[in-house]
Amino acid sequence: MAVIDLVKIKKTHGNKGRYKGKKRSPEACKAISDGLKGHKTSEETKKKISEALKGHILSEVTRKKMSAKLKGIRVTEEAKRKISNKLKGHVVSLETRNKIRAGNIGKKHPPCSEEQRQRMILLHKMGRFRNSNTSKTYKQGKFYSLKNNRQLHYRSSYELQAYKIFEKDDKVISYENEPFSIRYKDKNNIERGYRPDVLVIYVNGKKDLVEIKPKKFLQENILKFEIGRKYADENNMNFVIMTEDDLKQK
Repeated sequence: MAVIDLVKIKKTHGNKGRYKGKKRSPEACKAISDGLKGHKTSEETKKKISEALKGHILSEVTRKKMSAKLKGIRVTEEAKRKISNKLKGHVVSLETRNKIRAGNIGKKHPPCSEEQRQRMILLHKMGRFRNSNTSKTYKQGKFYSLKNNRQLHYRSSYELQAYKIFEKDDKVISYENEPFSIRYKDKNNIERGYRPDVLVIYVNGKKDLVEIKPKKFLQENILKFEIGRKYADENNMNFVIMTEDDLKQK
């Protein structure tokens, strides 16, 4: 058996292999792509790749190349559904949220295109964003949460009172306002979005999807409550409605 001289290889090809700086031909890329069709990466391999990439930061040049490569590519509806199903019940950790927030500080975002403006208008109509007119009717502001180590926005005095209750409850480890949007179709078969008020996570691992509403608004929100309860059941959560009575008792 021949003895491989690793030192000689490193001197000849460098630490990153003999293909460093070389580009594959389109034929070679196609052959590799065809060979990998239908291939599924094992969980063990995924774990190894994840461990190997920990702490690795992409260079600005690489980011620009990836951005240019993906420009104009639209995600298919099937891919969107797969991503949505994969993320169901997933909660972004506080550490990740802080990283995203820190990364966006000082960034200058380009102005919206007309296409983006129209898309945002459509999303507003679909209920993806809360109505900004609520500020004229309800008390709004920010509440600093020690448990979450950040400011939380509240859209009514009831939500503020609920935050204070969660903050004092020793059984609650963390809570998040408007954690995600649940897609549903209304009675006119129009697609809309429903954002639950709070996701509460307890020390024992239990999760509550909480809706905070005055009793006078319960009847008009029955459809949303049914959607929230169904989502909670499918994702091992409890769906809870808190009214002024619950807030007073606590």
